[in-house]
Amino acid sequence: MAKTKWKMVTITTVDDVIAEDWWEVRHRGKRFVAHIAVGRAAPDPSGRDWYCPVLMEGLPRGWSEMHGWRPIYGVGPVDSTMNAFVLISHAFHDFGPKPLGRPPVVRKRRPPARSRVTR
Repeated sequence: MAKTKWKMVTITTVDDVIAEDWWEVRHRGKRFVAHIAVGRAAPDPSGRDWYCPVLMEGLPRGWSEMHGWRPIYGVGPVDSTMNAFVLISHAFHDFGPKPLGRPPVVRKRRPPARSRVTR
């Protein structure tokens, strides 16, 4: 049996999200809103391991290099899911976020009021 070279899975979309949250994070005087999501574990196409898709966007530098969905690997479905939640747990303890529980409300800014000149 020929050995095939292992290659990380590329994830474009996730249909089955099992957990999702938005966090408000304050880091070095700046406010960030992070979107955290976890998809259902799936077998790797190689048939050797499993991966769990994770989305962590909007976190401060150092964590923000992770753009889009990324596979977090494990030996089986439970192991890959546990590894994904360990990663999220580390981010939670590093930043101490305020969970929003919903997407942030985007408020439109009102234009500045015109000053009235009376003559």
